[in-house]
Amino acid sequence: MSSTHSVKVDPSLPIDVSIVPHSPHVVVTRFWVRKPGGDWTKVDPDGDCQDGQPDTRHVGPLAPGSSVSYWLGIGGKPGSTYLVGVTVGQNGALLSGGTWLERGDTDDKGAAECEGQINLS
Repeated sequence: MSSTHSVKVDPSLPIDVSIVPHSPHVVVTRFWVRKPGGDWTKVDPDGDCQDGQPDTRHVGPLAPGSSVSYWLGIGGKPGSTYLVGVTVGQNGALLSGGTWLERGDTDDKGAAECEGQINLS
């Protein structure tokens, strides 16, 4: 599953991207950043979250035209529906358009993957 979202940011401030599970699943997170005209750069370290506790990455400041990409590895009960919140904020406040849900089902082994891209304007 893959999704793309656009969020307007203040280019002088770093952004906070948070992943929080809203279902009984463990979520492994990976993030990458791409500045305009540049290559994708991995944001270390990888993280994980569960039980409603967020995993947050602080990146930037980033110029308009930059992108943040994320990969979620999801584990739980086989055939279960996962629900994972994604938020984008700056300076302690959520940004307009900076909240959405990723949802889907785990396979017969209890695993799923989800990818998303956040385009900054």
